[in-house]
Amino acid sequence: MKLVVLNLDTLKKRDEALDATLLQDESGEKCVAYVINWQRANKRIGSAKTKLMSEVKGSTKKQGPQKGSGGARHGSKRAVQYKGGRTCFGPLPRDFGFKMPKKIVKKALAYVLRQKLKGNEVILIEGMDKLKISTKDLNKKLETNKIDNALVAYGENYDNFLKSLRNIRGFKALDSKALNVYDLLHFKYLLLDVKTIEKLTEVLK
Repeated sequence: MKLVVLNLDTLKKRDEALDATLLQDESGEKCVAYVINWQRANKRIGSAKTKLMSEVKGSTKKQGPQKGSGGARHGSKRAVQYKGGRTCFGPLPRDFGFKMPKKIVKKALAYVLRQKLKGNEVILIEGMDKLKISTKDLNKKLETNKIDNALVAYGENYDNFLKSLRNIRGFKALDSKALNVYDLLHFKYLLLDVKTIEKLTEVLK
């Protein structure tokens, strides 16, 4: 199998060979949903908070006699039945995250990458370290190659490229070490630094 290598500096293209046997494994589809739920749960802030009785301001004086009024028995004005009182069974800060085995995460990531490769949605890029800081020029080069929505996994020493890309809509850049299932499914194309092709093969094995 061959992958297209695009030089963003010169806009020249060439082919890079990839072992086709890496795409034969079809397992991992069922793991994708588990990993997506795990990632979304870890992103939840869990900061919803309602006040307990000790946190609500108000008189603790008994609101009326215990008996004889013909009404219900009431105590502190901070009770749940009064306006401005505490909330009953309200949400408190919590952590929604949970653990996920590394093998399942890797299996799901490998499956999604295989689908991207089979759909010709993975483009290897090089020459990012030679670009000048210019959002306009970079956007024009991407439009020339009909790339309008992509996740960019970069390597090291690509400050100029990242500064040029950050204001272009439809693109997200992250370190190749942080490649994940959620972002891969969110974007159509994957622009991968050609230097990280060895890491790609390690994930697919």
